[in-house]
Amino acid sequence: MPCVTIRFAGLSTRRASRPALNSSSTRFPERTTPSPACLPAIPFWPIARLCDFARSSCTVAISELADIVVADPYPSDLDFWQSLKGLNTACSALRPGGTVIFAAPCTEGVCSSHPEIAAIGFRHPAGHIENLVATGRLCPIPAAAIWLGARMLERAHVILVTKGVSTAEATAMGLEYASDPAAALAHALRRHGAGARINVLHKAAKMICSVAGKV
Repeated sequence: MPCVTIRFAGLSTRRASRPALNSSSTRFPERTTPSPACLPAIPFWPIARLCDFARSSCTVAISELADIVVADPYPSDLDFWQSLKGLNTACSALRPGGTVIFAAPCTEGVCSSHPEIAAIGFRHPAGHIENLVATGRLCPIPAAAIWLGARMLERAHVILVTKGVSTAEATAMGLEYASDPAAALAHALRRHGAGARINVLHKAAKMICSVAGKV
């Protein structure tokens, strides 16, 4: 039987160096965020600079897109609404049509503050979501999450491994449910074959995956 190739990715414990806030390159006089007296003022950084800082802090190099990605969304795993951050990263490390095995506790379920996420799910095209917002039937905030989830499911087959979301809820959102990671992996290998390439992402919600140096 051909061997399954598994590649692990994770953030280094070494923190990326951040420019000193009092240096001339990072000071933006006259504009600071309101801060408690016990905290230093935080400068407003231009969006481009913030993106550069995020890339330098969070980028994880992977050698290739995989057939299967196994990922967890820690620390954004309280509910599925939070966990979408990690799922988005997992999909970015996946070949189109691949399978994500997504292990997320989701101890508070799908999203108690936005139950429409579970009710509507991620099966609808962008035009339908836009129409729901335009007619006042869907708030723009959960609409953004629903739109993102729908785009991810266009790329990936997602198997959700969790105790916090029911089989019915997962199915309604367009996901497959598995009771444990071993069962999910067995199903994914049946889909892609024993020679499937696998990426494993630990703490995926804190990552930006880059293939061959490209974010």
